[in-house]
Amino acid sequence: FPVDQRKVYIPDQFETESTTIPLAGGVTVFILNGIALFLTLTFHIVNVVYQNHEYIKPTSPALNHLAFSGCYLFIASCFLFTVPRTFEQGLLVQGVLCNGFVWSLILGLAMVFSTVTVKIWRIYRIFVFFNNPGQLLSIHLLILLVIALVSVDTAILLTWTTVDPLLAYQM
Repeated sequence: FPVDQRKVYIPDQFETESTTIPLAGGVTVFILNGIALFLTLTFHIVNVVYQNHEYIKPTSPALNHLAFSGCYLFIASCFLFTVPRTFEQGLLVQGVLCNGFVWSLILGLAMVFSTVTVKIWRIYRIFVFFNNPGQLLSIHLLILLVIALVSVDTAILLTWTTVDPLLAYQM
């Protein structure tokens, strides 16, 4: 088709149909999230208890804490995604849960992936400057880099939530 003959319909407001999860599905998701939370908490405790062990210390336990925090936020987003679709709430509660889901999902993933990115960059710096060990990065600088990367996502989310927040409507 020539470009001028095509008609594109852009609605003023997108409408989506609300979906619900059966109670058995919601319980299954809660159980799987509980298992994920238990495993994350177990690995986090191992990281804290054995942080000076020869196998744990090179992985930067302080950065691991940030990655585990991101995992906790991601698991919380799974809970926040499931609750309004399994149990009935008011519109205000659904809007808050929906915004909480988006915030916890994006910030959790940002914390995990920015921590991994900073760790990879640190390894790159170790191999590039292996003859000059004074060029290595301190853990405080790496944590600041993670905070800077996460703050970019926080600024975007804050702008989005301020300008056009997610709201629940009765259809």
